[in-house]
Formats: sequence, structure tokens, C-alpha cells
Amino acid sequence: YDFVVDNGKNLLRVQVKSSSTTNKQGLSQFVMHINDYKSHKIHLYALYCYLKKSFYIVPADKIKTNAFYGSKRNEVYKDSWHLFKK
Repeated sequence: YDFVVDNGKNLLRVQVKSSSTTNKQGLSQFVMHINDYKSHKIHLYALYCYLKKSFYIVPADKIKTNAFYGSKRNEVYKDSWHLFKK
């Protein structure tokens, strides 16, 4: 993990990634080696998208593959800073 957040109740381990690339559909994409970041070691991903100038705050257990896309389905995670309070 890259840093730890103490929210007063828990210590959250956070992995930070950034991307300025897109896939064939023009969606921002983050490619990572999930096997390197086990969900028992990481609580949240903070994914910065240069193209949208936004962060996606994603619980580790919500990422099941080696890629995360800035799709409409994943907009729920865009600027989801409230997840640091859990």
C-alpha cells in the first residue's frame, strides 16, 4: 500500500494509481496487477484519472480483474471520499 488513513475508527490501507490512457471505447482505464495487491492488505484504491481530472475511490473487494474502467457503471466511485470514513 502507498499510505494509511486514520479515520478515527480504523486504519485504512490505500493503494494509489493514476492513468492517462483509454481503452478502445474511449473509457479511462487503470491496469494493475491485482495479485500484487491482495484485498486483505489493501482496503481502498485511490485511482486518479488525468483525462477526467478526478479520483475514483474504490473498495479493494470491488475490483475483481486486472483492470478498472472509468465507465458509467463505475461513476458511483468517482470522488467517493466518504469511503474513507468507514
